[in-house]
Amino acid sequence: MRSIKFVLVIAATMFSAGIAHSQQVYKVGTGVVPFGFSDPKTNSTQGYSVDIMNGISRDAGFQVQFTGFASFGQILPALVSKQIDIDASSTTITPERKAMGADFSDVYAIWTECLVVARNDSTQYKSLDDLKGQVMGAGVGTIYLDDLKAKGGFKDVKAFATLEAATNALKSGEIKAYLTNAAQMTYLQRQGQYQDVLVVRSYVPVYHSSGGIAVRRGETELLNKINASLRKLKANGTVKTLADKWGIVPPT
Repeated sequence: MRSIKFVLVIAATMFSAGIAHSQQVYKVGTGVVPFGFSDPKTNSTQGYSVDIMNGISRDAGFQVQFTGFASFGQILPALVSKQIDIDASSTTITPERKAMGADFSDVYAIWTECLVVARNDSTQYKSLDDLKGQVMGAGVGTIYLDDLKAKGGFKDVKAFATLEAATNALKSGEIKAYLTNAAQMTYLQRQGQYQDVLVVRSYVPVYHSSGGIAVRRGETELLNKINASLRKLKANGTVKTLADKWGIVPPT
């Protein structure tokens, strides 16, 4: 009898291991603080989107493998070109991005932009109109870059692959100011970084971005799984808890 029980236990263990082994593994693109970034203290990928995707994967029954990108502008093209399977990098849902070949989940985060200037610039800018005739900057692939160019009236609009590059250009006088994700800058400054630049408190944000998790167009089954699990995480309060943890505005 003991031998039979032992065989049954081994068989059950092997069966469970087989199920775990057979789970689909999806490559998830990240690279924007505090949504998904490499934490040198823990040697792991951390962030709001990382926590959300881990929760979704556990509920939906698939595995995730996070892939970090140095520039936000690289992530959506990597999704479309099949280098990754999911974009969880705080990508704003826009018609233009859908046209690139992406389908988006329900909204999982909301954020605004912030205006960043040199530390010694005490001007109380209230809007972008106050910076007409100046050289502005924004990140490659962001809605801020496209809209600054479309708005016009600036001496020039320069694109930067990283926040560090934009900040260096600001400090050298190459640009007057730049726009970036407010959640990103708030988190970084709370961690003691980017103390040599100034977030303009008088500036009134005009972008209220709704972020979604992106998959390639036509990946309906995967998108349905993501949405079903995301709705559960919203309903049980997990999304709100994680948003509070990372300083993100949760979807209403």
